[in-house]
Amino acid sequence: MGAPIKRLELSEEETTALRLLAASGTTQQRMGVRARVVLSAAEGLSLQEISKRTGLSVNACLKWRKRFAADRFEGLADEPGRGRPQTITQEQRLEVMALACTKPLDGSTRWSMRKLADAVGYSVSTIHEILNAGDLKPHKVKH
Repeated sequence: MGAPIKRLELSEEETTALRLLAASGTTQQRMGVRARVVLSAAEGLSLQEISKRTGLSVNACLKWRKRFAADRFEGLADEPGRGRPQTITQEQRLEVMALACTKPLDGSTRWSMRKLADAVGYSVSTIHEILNAGDLKPHKVKH
């Protein structure tokens, strides 16, 4: 026979909040699945049953159950540090945006992505990402 099932104890407020997360149409999918894992663990289901119910692996179900038990709702959030760290600081991004809002020094009427990239020394795709984040379109600005 396997190990005894560890049942999670939830307060009334936690149960309500987890049910809202699991049922909400606007919740991120991963948060909804994590909430369903915790709710299933609170019902006393085994890891294999939770895995079948949620579609996650047994190890993933164990991870979310343990993290919720240790840190409650904070444990369901993604850990910081995922992905490659940014190499361009926020100040540098603001400088690019400020430059894009000015008239080019070469006498032309507007900035292009390539001209802006050459002026600041970043790639065209980086300039595009920075301007997109700020919803700036220097090629459409009237001077």
